Amino acid sequence: MPQSAERAEVLKQLHADHPGWKFEYIDGRVVPWIAIRERDARWQGGYPVAEAKDPDELERLIGQSVEMEAKVAARSERCTR
Repeated sequence: MPQSAERAEVLKQLHADHPGWKFEYIDGRVVPWIAIRERDARWQGGYPVAEAKDPDELERLIGQSVEMEAKVAARSERCTR
């Protein structure tokens, strides 16, 4: 489990790397790393929440969510042509 200074730095980097997502670390949980995507009127789909045991796994899950959103958006565009 990372120390608070290290954890704060990781959270800061996650915010910088993934705008539009909110990040939390909740000590004492089995799965302490949480990412929540902010939805707006342009929301295309994908997963709005990711939970992981470590920040590397969290980033992988965020990547999958972004890929899913891109696939949904591509399908939506094909349907409107």
